[in-house]
Amino acid sequence: RHVLPKVVAAPAAAMLVAALAVSGVLVGPAARPAAPRSAPHALSMAAAGESFSVGVLALQGGFKEHLSAVERQAGVTGVEVRTPADLASVDALILPGGESTAQGHCIVEASMLKPLQEFAASKPVWGVCAGMILLADGLKQSEPQALVGGLHATIERNAFGRQIDSRFRSMSLQGSAAAAGVSEAAYFIRAPAVAECGEGVEVLATLPDGETAVAVRQDNLLATCFHPEISGDDSWLRFFLSTVAGRDLDEAEPHPDLTTVAPWQPLPRPDSAVDTAVKRAFAVFQQGGVIMDVVDGEQARIAEEAGAGAAVG
Repeated sequence: RHVLPKVVAAPAAAMLVAALAVSGVLVGPAARPAAPRSAPHALSMAAAGESFSVGVLALQGGFKEHLSAVERQAGVTGVEVRTPADLASVDALILPGGESTAQGHCIVEASMLKPLQEFAASKPVWGVCAGMILLADGLKQSEPQALVGGLHATIERNAFGRQIDSRFRSMSLQGSAAAAGVSEAAYFIRAPAVAECGEGVEVLATLPDGETAVAVRQDNLLATCFHPEISGDDSWLRFFLSTVAGRDLDEAEPHPDLTTVAPWQPLPRPDSAVDTAVKRAFAVFQQGGVIMDVVDGEQARIAEEAGAGAAVG
C-alpha cells in the first residue's frame, strides 16, 4: 500500500482546487457541496430496496457522465461519493476521469485515502483514465502523488501525447473482454497507458498494434485508459457490473441521443483526425481542475463554459 508523504509534489493550482472542492466552495457547475444527499444521483438505498449501489468519486472531473450511465442500468443505484460515509454506503466504486493530481489532493484533504485503499482491497473498483492512474501501484517517470494503489501495474501518464493527439480510437480486445463483446472503440482524452503489468493482471484490450495495453483487470479491479461513458457505450460499465462485480443485470435503458450529452455530437470515425468532440470532452473531465493545454481565447471559453479553469500557455 502507498503511504502518502507529508509533501506531495503538484501544481499550486491543483492544491487550491482540492481545498475549494473539499470545503464545499463551488468550483465549476459540477463541484457541489457534499450535502444534502437528496441530489438526483444520490438515491437512498432504502428507497432502492435490493438495488446494487455504485458510487462515483465526485471530487473532481467527469463524474456526472458516469452517474448517468449507472442510472440507465435497471436495479442499480448511483451515489456521489465525497466522504468516507458515502463510500461505506456503496457496493462498488468508479474512479472517473479528470485531473489525477487534483483528485489526489482532494482525496487527501477529504480524509479519503485510507478508506479508498481499504475499499479497493476487496470491493469492485473501476478506474477510468485518471482513475487508472490512482489505482496503479506505480507511475512511470512521474512526480509523486497520492495513489489508492492495489493494481499491480505501472502507468504512464499522457502516453499518447498532447491534447491534439486525443481522439476516438479503435482497440483489439482480448480474454474476458472479447468474450463479453464489449465495444472496440472509445475516446482517448490525454490518456495514460499501461507501461508494465505485474502478477495477476489480465490484459483486456490493446491498441491495434497488439502491444500497448489500454484496459486491464486484476480480480476486483478494472482499469481503462479510455472513456466509454461519453460515446453512447454502456458495454464496459455492464462488463464491470456483471463480470467484475458479479451482478446479474436486467436490460438497460436506451442511451440518450448523443447530441444531448457530452461531448454533444455523433461519434466520429475511429482513428480519424482530432475533432471538436475531444476538445469538448477534455473540458468536461477538467471540471473543478485546471487546463494547461489551452492556446487561445476560444479554447479558454469552451473550457470555462464546461466548468474548468483555463490557463493559456
